[in-house]
Amino acid sequence: MYVDKSPADIIEMHNPPTSNWEVVADDLGITQEELDEIHQKMETLDLGMIKDPKGPGAMRF
Repeated sequence: MYVDKSPADIIEMHNPPTSNWEVVADDLGITQEELDEIHQKMETLDLGMIKDPKGPGAMRF
């Protein structure tokens, strides 16, 4: 879509606290909005993301 990384690669890049989603977006050379679109697509495809029991919309990647 915006990058040549697989969803699994993107998830591996996320390593809080040193690498939050903002850092991942910057490393990929995309905007936070583009990364949000990738997250939405991944959620639609249900690519191994774990839903957080804290409520709707809360996700752990």
